[in-house]
Amino acid sequence: MTSTDECERPRRYLSRGQQAKRYGRHVRTIKRWSEDPKMGMPPEYIFNDPDDPMRREDELEQWERSRVAKLHRRHCLKNGDSRAASVRSGWVAGKFRAVRVLGAAT
Repeated sequence: MTSTDECERPRRYLSRGQQAKRYGRHVRTIKRWSEDPKMGMPPEYIFNDPDDPMRREDELEQWERSRVAKLHRRHCLKNGDSRAASVRSGWVAGKFRAVRVLGAAT
């Protein structure tokens, strides 16, 4: 018998430096995003170094998908596209790199 915990991938944590590299931004930008509630970034976790908080990679991926979906909807509404409410059509490109929308038809 297998439990659901065995099926999940191990949790990875990314430091602000790793997040900056991931998004092609400076570490200070990541810090500003963290302090801005409008950005809605996932919570930070402090382990050994209080000066280098970390975020869970899976939460960052979920945050990325939500940001891309919001940007896509905003773009569609601005351009009068009726598909604005639905982003389940597959690949969505936005401010961040293109990501595959979960639950999208392949």
